[in-house]
Amino acid sequence: MRVFFSLLLLSGLSGCAQHPGAATTALPIRFKLTMPLHITPQGIIVTTYWGRSGLHRELLWDNDSPTWINDIALLDAGSVMKNLPAFYSTTTADGTRIKGEVYTCDTVGLGRVIFANVPFYKISGPMQGAFGENLISKGVWEINFNKNILTFASSIDSIGDIEGASLLPSNFSDNTIWISFGFKGGRTKPLQLDLGFNGGMLLPSKDFKQLTRGQAHTNKQMQSFSTPGSTNELETTSFLDTVFIQKVPYTAVISTNKRAAERLIGLEFFQQFAYVILDYKSRRVYVSKASRSRME
Repeated sequence: MRVFFSLLLLSGLSGCAQHPGAATTALPIRFKLTMPLHITPQGIIVTTYWGRSGLHRELLWDNDSPTWINDIALLDAGSVMKNLPAFYSTTTADGTRIKGEVYTCDTVGLGRVIFANVPFYKISGPMQGAFGENLISKGVWEINFNKNILTFASSIDSIGDIEGASLLPSNFSDNTIWISFGFKGGRTKPLQLDLGFNGGMLLPSKDFKQLTRGQAHTNKQMQSFSTPGSTNELETTSFLDTVFIQKVPYTAVISTNKRAAERLIGLEFFQQFAYVILDYKSRRVYVSKASRSRME
C-alpha cells in the first residue's frame, strides 16, 4: 500500500510570518552541503540538530510547509523560547484548520550549515516534524534521483554545470512555488509544487471529475492520507495521463480523495527526472532535460 503524505499549506496564516526577534539566517554565508538522499514512504527525510545541546531530529523535507516539531521535550530545552504573543492559524492539505503557539530555537544544524533564530510550530502529528520552507528558502537545492544525493548550496554556481537542465516556467509567491499545467481538452490549472507530498498530482474532486469525464481507466484503492494531527485511510481514485507544461508533455499519476482540498504536484512526478533544482535565490525551478530512464 502506497502512503500519500502531505503537510501544511500556508493559507490563512496568522502570526507566523510576523514573529518577533531577528530574522532567520544561514551560516556560513557561502556553503555547499551534500548528503545522501534519504527517501522513505513518507518522503525525503533530513537529519537536523536542535539547540546548543544538539538534539537529533529526523524531519520531513517539505518546501510547502512551515517548520514544525512534534516534540514536547524539545520545548523544555534552554535554546527554545515561546514567541509572545505570536500564534499560528493555518490550513492543512485536507482543509482542516489548526492553530497553536509559535516558538523560536536559537540554532538548528543541518550538516555544517547552521540556521540561527528559527521560528517553528508545535504540532501533534504522525511524524517528528517538518524541515520547512522558512529554512529551505535560504539557498538552492538539488535533489538528484540518479545519484541519490541531496545538495544544499548558497548559490546556483555552487551546484555546478546546469547546461543539461531545462528551466520550468514557475511563479514564486513568497516561498510558495506555482507551476501551470495543461491537460487534455485544453484545460489549464496552477498547481503548488509540494515535495513534502510524495504522490504525483493531487486535485480536489471537482477538478478531478472534470478531467475524468469519459475516462474509463481509473483506479480505486485505500491509501493513507496524512496531515499534521491525523492519518486517515481514504478511498483514492487515480489514473495515469499526459500533462503539459507549456506544450511539453510529461507523464503524471493524477489522484483525488474526499479530503483533498488543494492542487499539488508532488515528489513522485519529479522522480521521472534525473534531478530537480529549486533555486530560491533566483526564484527558478530546473529539471534534467533527459528522463531517468534515458540517462540510466
